[in-house]
Amino acid sequence: DKSQSIKLIIRLHPHMVKKSLTENIKWKSLNTYSNKIIIINPESKIDSYALVEKSDIIVSSGSKIGIESVYMQKPSILLGPSPYDSLDLTYFANSVNELEVLLNQDLKPISNDNLYKYSYWWATHGDKFIYYNAKSLTEGKFLDLNLHQLLRRIF
Repeated sequence: DKSQSIKLIIRLHPHMVKKSLTENIKWKSLNTYSNKIIIINPESKIDSYALVEKSDIIVSSGSKIGIESVYMQKPSILLGPSPYDSLDLTYFANSVNELEVLLNQDLKPISNDNLYKYSYWWATHGDKFIYYNAKSLTEGKFLDLNLHQLLRRIF
């Protein structure tokens, strides 16, 4: 069982400094539950990319570090929705049980052309169209009509 050797390092996002004191206390107190949990405060100067380099698996919830870890050739597990969750670049855990199963596997980084498509879209925010307005890589409106919603109604 690999779970005996796992250390959970939680790098609190820098935006947490703007959250309530109660929210910060809740996150910062997680290390009291186990000596396997290390909390890195949001104001810390510790380099997130250095943490990714030293880590075996990255687990995130919508953060860009999840996709950046894919670029850095690390297995990435998402816990919630993100702009890149439909690109087949990451593993996805819909529950604690699914996360536990994934963490006990020998996960390999997922690599495909979607990483470069996403990177291009993020760098340019997509091509500018006259009639289509992109909201994300996979969603947008054509002549102010949301085609994804329309397709969901039809099918």
